[in-house]
Amino acid sequence: MTMQRPSPSLAAFLALVLLCAALPATAQVSPLALAHQEKALALLGQAGPSGDGRGIQHALLHGLAAETLPPPDGAGLAPADLGAFLAEAPTAAFALRWRSPSAWLGGSMPDLAWSPDGAWLATAGSDGRVRLWDPATGALRAALKVNGGATDALAVDSTGTRLAAGSVDGAIQLWALPADGGTPQPPGQWTAHTGMVRTLAFSPDGGLLASGGQDGLIRLWDPARGTEPAALEPGRGWVESLAFSPDGRLLVAGAIQGGVHVWTLDEDGAPAPRAVLDSGRGAVRAVTVSPDGRWLAAGADDGRVHLWALPEGLDGTTASALLGAIGPKLLALAFDATGERLATGDMDGRLQLWDLGAELPEPVTLEQSGGRVLDVGFDARGERLAATTLHGLRLWDLSAADAPSPCCPAWATASG
Repeated sequence: MTMQRPSPSLAAFLALVLLCAALPATAQVSPLALAHQEKALALLGQAGPSGDGRGIQHALLHGLAAETLPPPDGAGLAPADLGAFLAEAPTAAFALRWRSPSAWLGGSMPDLAWSPDGAWLATAGSDGRVRLWDPATGALRAALKVNGGATDALAVDSTGTRLAAGSVDGAIQLWALPADGGTPQPPGQWTAHTGMVRTLAFSPDGGLLASGGQDGLIRLWDPARGTEPAALEPGRGWVESLAFSPDGRLLVAGAIQGGVHVWTLDEDGAPAPRAVLDSGRGAVRAVTVSPDGRWLAAGADDGRVHLWALPEGLDGTTASALLGAIGPKLLALAFDATGERLATGDMDGRLQLWDLGAELPEPVTLEQSGGRVLDVGFDARGERLAATTLHGLRLWDLSAADAPSPCCPAWATASG
């Protein structure tokens, strides 16, 4: 009699059972490895009884990642030398080839926004959810469904009572947020762009909502009515980032074709071109203006921060100051409340903090865990710094005099 060879699904199932039995004690593994372990067991429970081969294979990949990811070192969840680690652990390399950590754990978080009082933090999800978090406990306060699917853009107005999200289908949704922390009211919605909404920003007085899209347009909206007072076209290609100055008189945009575009806004919000600032070659993926209105910062594809003093830097003859060395693309920028500190995040997962008050600013690297830092943001008092990465949401306490310290470590797996 010929013995029948086990099916691939059964073989994967048996391998996963053996793998889960050999997982190390929870105290010895990183939060990311624990997340993979939990995901493996959950998928196994769903797919095992039904014989779902694809589900079992996905569970096996999570199990492999849980088994091979090392304990966290001083740099965060990933080993200091990821290349050497993968060479020594081919099973992890196999797993990482199949799916990125963001896909394993439920999707990336492309954008974040703090409430004005720091009581909550919103994140945009590639899974089509906007999540509101309690930064003191890491608890999820609400998960809001975005009708248009994945969302890359968020904005909160200065009162903390309106939250806007832009989706992949070009729509903007606007929620009313009760001041008592109650359930957000159903959103208003309108079509804003042809293609994905890449960025959103409220004016300081809340009278305008600016949106930038994959269609290369910037649109200025009356958020109370969903009407469009003006549209701008900075050039060809996607609009990657938008920011208002604190007095609401300037609108700044960074675009995929490069350059920092600046408009002045009159009392009625009507825009007029002011300047196009040279940021070198490549896209400008992040722009921001310091809360005191002294600095305009742009993150360029060459890995450096370009800084212009305001308003003299807009005359077109003043060169920008440069921070950092040529390196991975900068994806995220944020000033703290004083305008003296600047946080940057890049394509290689490096999160850095710059002291602009120093004579020769040198960065403090908070994390270098691989993947990408997608967005960064300080709370209103500058005591906490949040960052979204391919691994989820991270939070640092900056209130201590000695050094920044990570807090709420469970948020490392909060993208699910």
